[in-house]
Amino acid sequence: MVGIRQFDETQVIREALRLFSDRGLAGTTMGDLTQATSVQRGSLYNAYGDKDEIYILAFENYTREVLARFRQALDRSTLRDALEGVFAAAFAALQNDAAA
Repeated sequence: MVGIRQFDETQVIREALRLFSDRGLAGTTMGDLTQATSVQRGSLYNAYGDKDEIYILAFENYTREVLARFRQALDRSTLRDALEGVFAAAFAALQNDAAA
């Protein structure tokens, strides 16, 4: 159907983030993105525009997730638990670990 995306946008953005993290913006091509996401090039262009827009969306998604982990850590009941959570979130972010 026209106008309905036939792919999981969350998965596409996660795969794009993985590629950009591994190869950088300049080192990642639209061909790389199409291969990693199994989404046709035209569909990616129609959905997101160009590679730079996909990068921006991936980065925004990443920062939202990291900041959510920090907020969750800061909501812990004791200062010690909060600090441990913040450090764990920071280390996970540095390692690009989504399971923090």
